[in-house]
Parts: sequence; C-alpha cells; structure tokens
Amino acid sequence: MNVNQRIERFSLGNLTKLAIGKALDFESEISPDRDFSIDVFIGNAPCPSFVIIHQIHIGNLQLSGSHTELGVMDAFYLHRRLHLPNPVPLSKTEKFRIVGTYTGLVPTDFKEGFEFPFVVTAQGAGI
Repeated sequence: MNVNQRIERFSLGNLTKLAIGKALDFESEISPDRDFSIDVFIGNAPCPSFVIIHQIHIGNLQLSGSHTELGVMDAFYLHRRLHLPNPVPLSKTEKFRIVGTYTGLVPTDFKEGFEFPFVVTAQGAGI
C-alpha cells in the first residue's frame, strides 16, 4: 500500500420517523449516490428495547440480528458500533434496507407524541 494513498470513507443514513409512544413496524430503504464497502453500522436508539431490528439488507445480502436467540437485534447496541468481519459492497444501483419494530417505549425525558428521527448509518470505504 502506498503510504500517500488516500482512502475516502462514506456514510449513508437510513431514516425512519417515529412518533414517541406509538408502536410501529417499519421498513426503510435508501440507495447510495456512490459505490462503497460497508464495514460499520451505527444507530441512535436512546435506550434498550426502543427499536428491535429484524433484518438489515445490503443489496442482495440479508443480515439478521445476532444479539438474541430469536435472531433480532436491539438497536441500542448500535451505539457502540457494529463492525462487520468482512466489508460488504453496496453499489448505487442497490438498496440499504432496515426492517424493524419501534416498541412504543417512551424513554425518560421524552414526551409522548414527539417525532423522533431514528437513524441507522452505514459507513465504509469507497470502491
């Protein structure tokens, strides 16, 4: 590797608007504007059991949750960043899709009815 070689990193945020206190099953998808290889996911769930992720799709690849025996993932664990063992390429002709459930939980200091922008961000190097 050339020590002067520059490696660009990109982020792609997948947004779902939630109404606090109102449970919701959701699917949200977005396509990138450039090809990149995803190696990290980060989420903004404010507390455990706020959102449960059933599936993450990167193009044709489906990742299932691994933090429970049911095959689902508590989105709160994405605060600490979920690193993939091998980067997964995503082209601009493919979709980054999240399938999940907002449980309706109202976190401390949140008001019922408040609109919360739940985001899962995929990050990785350009290809």
